[in-house]
Amino acid sequence: MALDCKYKHPLQHDGTNQLQRFQEALEPGNVPLHEFDLRDWMRFAWYYAGHVKYFSITDANNPHGDWQDFMKSGDEIEAWLKDAALVEDEGWISRDERERIMKREPQGDYQPHLALFLSFLKLMKFPKGQLNGFTKRHLDFYYTRVLQLGRQPALADRVHILFELAKNAALETVPSGALLDGGKDGNGKPLRYATEQELTVNTATVALMKSIYHKEGDTVRFAEMTNSSDGLGTEFKEENPCWNAFGNEEWPSATLGFALASSVLLMKEGTREVAVSLSLGFPDDSDLPSLKQYQAQLNVFLTGEKEWMAASLLKVTRVPLAAVDKLEFTVTVDSSQKGVVPYDPKIHLERLNTNLPVLRVLVNTDNPDGYMVYASLSRAVITEASITVKVTGAKDLAVENDQGRLDPSKPFYPFGPLPGKNSNFYVGSSEIFQKTWDYIDLNISWKDKPKSFYDLYESYLTGNFEGTRIVGSEQYFQVRPEYLRDNIWHPASAEGKTLDLFSTSPLEIKRDGADSADRVSPAVPPLLMKKGIDVNKALLQNYLKPPGQEEGASAAKKQVAISARFESARFDPGFTALETTTERFNPATKSGYIRLKLMQSFLHERYAPLLTLTMIEKSKSDSKHANAALPNEPYTPVIASITADYQATAWNSFVFDKSVTPKQKYDNFTARTIQLFHEHPFGQAEQHLFLKEQCDFIDPTESRSFSPVPVYSPEGEFYIGLKDAPPSGLLSLLFEAVEGSENPLAATFGRDQEIEWCALSNNEWKPLNKDYVTADDTNNLLRPGIVKVILPASINSSNTLLDSGFSWLKASLPQGLEHTSVCRLAGVMAQAVVAVFSDNGNELSHLSTALPAGSIGKLIDKPALIKKVTQLFASYGGATIEDDHAFYQRVSERLRHKQRGVNIWDYEHLVLQQFPSIHKVKCLSHTSTRKEDGSPDYFELAPGYVSLVVIPDIRNKNIFDPLQPRASQNLLGEIEDFIRPLNSLHVKFDAANPDYETVLLDFRVKFHDDYDANAYRKVLNDDIVRYLSPWAFGEFSDIHFGGKLFKSILIRFIEERAYVDFISHFKMFHRIGQGDVNVIDRNEIVAGSARAILVSAPLHTIELIEKDKVCNE
Repeated sequence: MALDCKYKHPLQHDGTNQLQRFQEALEPGNVPLHEFDLRDWMRFAWYYAGHVKYFSITDANNPHGDWQDFMKSGDEIEAWLKDAALVEDEGWISRDERERIMKREPQGDYQPHLALFLSFLKLMKFPKGQLNGFTKRHLDFYYTRVLQLGRQPALADRVHILFELAKNAALETVPSGALLDGGKDGNGKPLRYATEQELTVNTATVALMKSIYHKEGDTVRFAEMTNSSDGLGTEFKEENPCWNAFGNEEWPSATLGFALASSVLLMKEGTREVAVSLSLGFPDDSDLPSLKQYQAQLNVFLTGEKEWMAASLLKVTRVPLAAVDKLEFTVTVDSSQKGVVPYDPKIHLERLNTNLPVLRVLVNTDNPDGYMVYASLSRAVITEASITVKVTGAKDLAVENDQGRLDPSKPFYPFGPLPGKNSNFYVGSSEIFQKTWDYIDLNISWKDKPKSFYDLYESYLTGNFEGTRIVGSEQYFQVRPEYLRDNIWHPASAEGKTLDLFSTSPLEIKRDGADSADRVSPAVPPLLMKKGIDVNKALLQNYLKPPGQEEGASAAKKQVAISARFESARFDPGFTALETTTERFNPATKSGYIRLKLMQSFLHERYAPLLTLTMIEKSKSDSKHANAALPNEPYTPVIASITADYQATAWNSFVFDKSVTPKQKYDNFTARTIQLFHEHPFGQAEQHLFLKEQCDFIDPTESRSFSPVPVYSPEGEFYIGLKDAPPSGLLSLLFEAVEGSENPLAATFGRDQEIEWCALSNNEWKPLNKDYVTADDTNNLLRPGIVKVILPASINSSNTLLDSGFSWLKASLPQGLEHTSVCRLAGVMAQAVVAVFSDNGNELSHLSTALPAGSIGKLIDKPALIKKVTQLFASYGGATIEDDHAFYQRVSERLRHKQRGVNIWDYEHLVLQQFPSIHKVKCLSHTSTRKEDGSPDYFELAPGYVSLVVIPDIRNKNIFDPLQPRASQNLLGEIEDFIRPLNSLHVKFDAANPDYETVLLDFRVKFHDDYDANAYRKVLNDDIVRYLSPWAFGEFSDIHFGGKLFKSILIRFIEERAYVDFISHFKMFHRIGQGDVNVIDRNEIVAGSARAILVSAPLHTIELIEKDKVCNE
């Protein structure tokens, strides 16, 4: 069956609406047996009186006259009856009118015989009514006694009731059948409503509502307060607002990303460069952004002293490898900027569970490039991360020598005033030595350093005046660098080599080749990297031991102890606070220092003896050394200033295969040097497989991975924050959905699809299956109703992903649905129950108008701990007893179609009777609207198919698009379920919405000078829309299928507007379905199919003709 089939349905008709069901001929009073009224009887009496003769006494053979003089003539009857009625009902006329009538005809002119005759005629209404009621009595007898058909009974209305506990109360039970006071009926009798089910009222209340709207391929939006007009808390302007729980195009775009916390980021001063490398596994078909896009969209921030400090992004590179890609980016912090300090929630105002410095990488999804960067990261799997920092010009150093602490702000003697061999100079830094440093360069500026040590020490020979020079070169003075770790000094140069103390290059301190041992291995983490970790392994015995090793009660007790350590997302992250000051060096110091051990003295011990000897020799005239030069005073090293440059690295793995044991995962977690956090719009959550596996609903035997950024289900997620929610408690949530507000064109729920519910436990979402979601009468939020959820025992209120202090539920749409696939909501409340009207002989008018909100405010027998009873919304679902008109109409239709769908008339009237919310239906025989798989395929010559096109009643309804009213998919499904048992098994039936074909106008207009052109352009557009689609403005107007529209009619309509001077360049376009507008200007538009309806476009193209461009010729 082709979509472009040109065969047209041969039977053209407009369908049937609710009003057309009424057949006046079927009304019992349509043809009364006795039709005479007062005027007819008076007129009959006057004519009859003309035939009644009277004779005089003198002439008994010839009529003397007739009785018409005793009656009113035909012309006088109307006026006489009017005056008689007014005088009779003088309480309803004015005093002046009554006096006027009396003056016109003198009082007493109403002769007694006419008054008596009028009274007699008025009494005739009783036998007349009895006679005319014969048709109705016979119809009632036939329908009710012969056919045994009865009127449909009244339907009790239902209402949602909310309960609130008294202060300090924890639980209270409202039993099934508990009576509520609904006020009084029209006769003053109490209205009573009874609870339908038992409700255990607890302390949980709905305190917060947040949402994520992920429009795949476009953007991610968020709502900090879902029930607000802009998602940020702005109140609605409407009187009865409603909102979409899963998305809104007006919500702000989300800023997403990740954060890395590590001690390596502690950088107080200097020029700082941070290089981050992420090993990412991208899908093979992933469309990756360019490096330029990455660089433009990544925003990097570091924890500053008073706020988040922006860092400059220098470059971004991507290195493709065999299994993964390395995404590397480098940022810098200028020396003029403040230090990078540990995270402080009071300063940085986030929910990061760490006390380490933090680097945040954020991406704003409000533009295509930003979303593309986020989307690429969300599809990737992070396997490892490394952070390398390079700091130049660190001045905050602790310096000491063998005599004690020195002041680096002034010139000082690094080896003391008399530096000898093995003298030591100590340099410490809390910033550097609590990191895994790669190298340290000491930049030393020497005070009064001689230009040449070779010349300075010319007189210092191995002998007194003979021998070789002791200082044989400028590199004579050497130091051996060492660093302290675990109270042991380790060589800090390759093979223990010494360094030239006075080298023009910085003194480079390196590790002893043990760098690789300091990396975090998934199997055996080094002890060095456990510095500061405080995790009690005894609490995780069961986790670390192989399955089956623990049995019985002892195993159960240990399992409790295990979970106690990690019972919330705010457990101790395992890091002690970073040191910001360096402790003084002493024998107990275990780390934090390097030392330079002087390998030679500066010959101060030789200076005094050599000077004395030289002076003695110079005093001897016969000494061969009489001309020897006096020795120069040895140089005493004085450091004018000292700074350090260093590089440090942190590295961590995040992915494990199935061969990795639980103990190895645990060791990796406790030894981690980098914390990875997902940056959500509402908070942050650390990501590590060990943390995930502490949740009982995550299988630790499966190989698991995660992306570097948070991932959201397509379309929408709705978060409900519960205050004081008891774990394992039953929660009854009322969702007040606004029926008809969903988008009928959006995809709907399949037979196996439903809204997915989760509960937040330790920053992980626990899926809630049917064991937890015990009831849902909202039909996936397509109607108002109550969802009952048993909160899992693991739910807690100390998460960092969302606001702490609240327990969180999440509702998410299944794959393939849109955020408009469900109804908008008017409210979400806890502690709700359904109450049903209990008829105790009441007057039932409220069933047709609904019980107003606020009518119910108390229980008849109030439980002690119930503080408040609230009815926020009007009742629903009520109906009065079927009246005569509806009864006769239903039965007459029933007698014709016999509750079977055979011909067009049958289908249309069956649906209109069963679904009062349908305004109009059109049955299309041998017509299909979709294939077997549900995909659209409109074909008007399909034997064996029957389609029913329906138009809902939009009066006083919250409709998604009033210009193109469509029935919801839920309603279409109900129609199909209703019809299928009533028609032939050989018929394939489906219900569908009309095809709305849009008429779009494009023209220029000149308004009269008295009218504001900009304002009346909108008025003209509204008038055109109202003319073409009057039903969208609340006016009662039928909607017709098919039809033609002529351009000339629209031109005439526009030119007849009082504010329009003239129009020009008038074009009329035709758009079929949701496709593009056909650019061909048409003089006539004809509906394209039997299910098509011509409607106005919401906005027409109207250009203004400026006054100075009007041709006056």
